[in-house]
Formats: sequence, C-alpha cells, structure tokens
Amino acid sequence: MPFLITLHGFVRGLILLAALIGLGGGFYAFYGGRPRGGTLGRVVPPIFLGFLDVQLLLGLVLLFTVPGALRRYLVHGIIMAVAVVLAHVFRVRLKKATEEGAARALLLLFAVPLIVILVGLAVRPRGM
Repeated sequence: MPFLITLHGFVRGLILLAALIGLGGGFYAFYGGRPRGGTLGRVVPPIFLGFLDVQLLLGLVLLFTVPGALRRYLVHGIIMAVAVVLAHVFRVRLKKATEEGAARALLLLFAVPLIVILVGLAVRPRGM
C-alpha cells in the first residue's frame, strides 16, 4: 500500500503540472494566439485526462483497500470524481467547439477542473 500512496501523490504532481501547462496554452489561445492552442491544445488535454483517469483509479483502489480510508476520505474522493467528470465534459465541449469558441473551451478545460481539484485537496484530511 505505501507504493500506491506514493504513486497517488506522484500522479497528483503530474496532474498539476499538466494543468498549469494547459492553462498556459489556454491563455495563449484565448488572448490572441491560435484558436485551438496549437500543439499545446492538441497534446496536453489527452495527457491531462489520462493522468486524471489514472489518479481516479488509484484513489478508488486506495479508498476501498486501506482500512478506514472510506470514512476519512469519502468527501475528497467525491470532489475529485466531480473534477474528472468536469474535465471530460469540457473535453467534449472543446471537440465540438467552433473556431470562435475553441479558445474559451480550451481554457475552461483546464481552469474549472483545476479549481475543483484544489478544493478537493483542501478538504482532504492530512496523513493516512
């Protein structure tokens, strides 16, 4: 279990890094760059979503296998699951967006889930 907990923490860092890079691409697209963010707009969203999906699976494994984790981390898990769902919803909106709305959709793809993730990190209890 310590390996999974460490891996869960490592993937959290990768998610935050991908979100910050994606936000940079979103701001670039929104404020005068390419409407879909160029290479960042094509490459970073699937990586971000992949990290989120892996993180959700790791969190569910930890939630249901570590004794007492379900009681202590349930709210954290629900908030993080909402963040993953929102990220997928905004990814679909980005794919369906017109050229005019693509930059806004790209920015929202990273900004909204990141805000929810930060709330989820704030409410989790410390320690295992």
